[in-house]
Amino acid sequence: MKCPKCGKDMILGELANHRGDTSFYWLPQSFIDKHWVFPYQHTKKTIENEGGMIIKANSKVNQVSACYGCKECNVIVVDCN
Repeated sequence: MKCPKCGKDMILGELANHRGDTSFYWLPQSFIDKHWVFPYQHTKKTIENEGGMIIKANSKVNQVSACYGCKECNVIVVDCN
């Protein structure tokens, strides 16, 4: 999928809450594959160091799969199908 902002290729990943607080994050599929036992229990620093994005929010989200992230623009696109 191409980024709607910059036109570069986006990376497949997932959205999830960060340990019960009001921020959530996007994890690239490579992170999930590497940490498949507990991919959602890592620190924010680890998530960012391995290509994830922390998103500040005022509400929680359930896990959403099939979403794409652009690290260049900090844009996330969710596939609603």
